[in-house]
Amino acid sequence: MYGSKKESQSPESTTAAGEPKTKSRRARGLDFGTMAYQFAKLVKTISAEPSYHVNEPELSLEGIKQKADMLVSLNEAVYQITAKLNSARGKRNELLYGTGNNLVNTGMAVKHYVRSTFGPKSNEYAEVKKIQFTKPTT
Repeated sequence: MYGSKKESQSPESTTAAGEPKTKSRRARGLDFGTMAYQFAKLVKTISAEPSYHVNEPELSLEGIKQKADMLVSLNEAVYQITAKLNSARGKRNELLYGTGNNLVNTGMAVKHYVRSTFGPKSNEYAEVKKIQFTKPTT
């Protein structure tokens, strides 16, 4: 006898109503850089079409070209600012969490010092104990 075993559907591949789930596709090209690029391609297509005539000035060929240029320049500005932001965050993380003499280690040492000096049930330690110092997990 020839054949194969019938594969059953796993429970996670069905919906609550018992119907099989369809696989969803991830959307691509939805970032601003790609959208600006696609809009520039649309402007190029419109400029090649001789029968494109509109009455609205913002939809004219010149208006659309200005809009495309503005989108590209704004997107480049966002990329530059994002690079500066990431650099500043790196410097901040180095200061707060980086080397052995950082803010987190110093704060923890102060908490231990206050506890050993004043005792674990003192009012001074009760105030310092409320401050939390954590290192981010990466």
